[in-house]
Amino acid sequence: MQDKRCSMKGYDGTSVANIIESVGISKGTFYHYFASKADLLDQIIERQSERVDETIDPIIEDDGKGAVEKFNALFLTVGQYKAANKSVMMMLARMLYTEGNLILHNKMTRNRIKIVTPKLAQIVAQGISKGVFKVDSTVYAAEMILEMGNSLGDEFGRIVMERVLSSTPKHQYLERCEAYDRAVERMIGAQEGSLCLFDREVPEVFFDEEL
Repeated sequence: MQDKRCSMKGYDGTSVANIIESVGISKGTFYHYFASKADLLDQIIERQSERVDETIDPIIEDDGKGAVEKFNALFLTVGQYKAANKSVMMMLARMLYTEGNLILHNKMTRNRIKIVTPKLAQIVAQGISKGVFKVDSTVYAAEMILEMGNSLGDEFGRIVMERVLSSTPKHQYLERCEAYDRAVERMIGAQEGSLCLFDREVPEVFFDEEL
């Protein structure tokens, strides 16, 4: 269970002593596994990276899927993973979008983009080779697509922090998802309507509930 004292302090305001007290371990145990608070953060991010790899690598390596199918599957799988782990995702959203956790949020975002960019670039390259995508730089295109996707995550974080998970914000959020799909299609030269990167049923899991 998340300790509210640490979440209220944020990353900057939380000391190793706060963490030790919250988790209920000794100082010696903490320093046996982590050299510092920054080291703890790095290992948390490393674990996040491993989960990303476990989720999307099978999609990248599936020779039976075309580029468009892989592109859609990558985003849909991530969205479905978040829906299946709703309570954790809601907790992370509340934590990462508080002012005291901006460093943590930024570091996790940069790490995620660094990991996923070359994998997404592989799919784009496959699409170019098959004539379904047309773009000059696979890496830059993949990076920009992920940077654009962050705006959706930031919007959801804002909605959670403002405690407005209702039908109107949901409708607006879905419109943003639709706009994102069309923008990505134009960016990589994909056929209009070929990309559906967000399962429209996933927001139903998060919206229309009491916070």
